[in-house]
Amino acid sequence: MAIFDGLNQSMLQVQVLREETTRVIEGLKKRYFKDAESLVQEAIEIDKNRREIQKQADDLKAKSNTDSKKIGELMKSGKTEEANDLKGQVCFR
Repeated sequence: MAIFDGLNQSMLQVQVLREETTRVIEGLKKRYFKDAESLVQEAIEIDKNRREIQKQADDLKAKSNTDSKKIGELMKSGKTEEANDLKGQVCFR
């Protein structure tokens, strides 16, 4: 979140918004920032959604990596049909 103070611009880290919400809101209000509380809450909510989506993406990637490794092991051991079945499942996620 950017705060403009004359010619100076500073960025607030999202972690600061989460951990020191009250202090940030009070600081923004001192600078006559309109709707400071709702803007901070909106930024926190957007970050929360981003982190949830990132976790889902990371979990899917981890599952894909695990399945890909298993496919390789199945192919090495000659279980081609089982490997192809797993490939089909991986492709449809």
